[in-house]
Amino acid sequence: MNELEYLITQMNTYASNKTWGFAHGFVSQVNQKENEGDSDIFLQVFDVKTQPKVLEIGVEFNTFQVDLFLGMPSVLGNAFYKQDSGVVVDSSNYAFNKTFVPLFDEVKSFINYLSVCDRVSFESIQPIVQRVNYQDHNLDGYSIGATIKVF
Repeated sequence: MNELEYLITQMNTYASNKTWGFAHGFVSQVNQKENEGDSDIFLQVFDVKTQPKVLEIGVEFNTFQVDLFLGMPSVLGNAFYKQDSGVVVDSSNYAFNKTFVPLFDEVKSFINYLSVCDRVSFESIQPIVQRVNYQDHNLDGYSIGATIKVF
């Protein structure tokens, strides 16, 4: 198994173990792919770029820049966060509390899982960005960019 296949397999295995939907491809393909099964959470891996490194002897092809999205279907019509001028209300239906808080914990768990895989090392992680009504399927969640080296 080469380095790229190992990385994608690790991501797919993690998603499967969590019963998440998983998609890998280009943004245009993943965007058009219907959400899989009955999953509430989806991990999308797209636009994987290989960053070759020239060595004294040969070239390494084991560093990848990946764009990920971890999200769940938007609930249209729900306010994002308390917008009631300080009036105490049930906050459980706000998108922030219902979607983004639990997904943030999932993002941290996923990154930590990959970082302890024997053959994976994060070279860098770009800012993690909240997305609302993302792609054609109206998903709420987080975009994650990372540079990952596989040994």
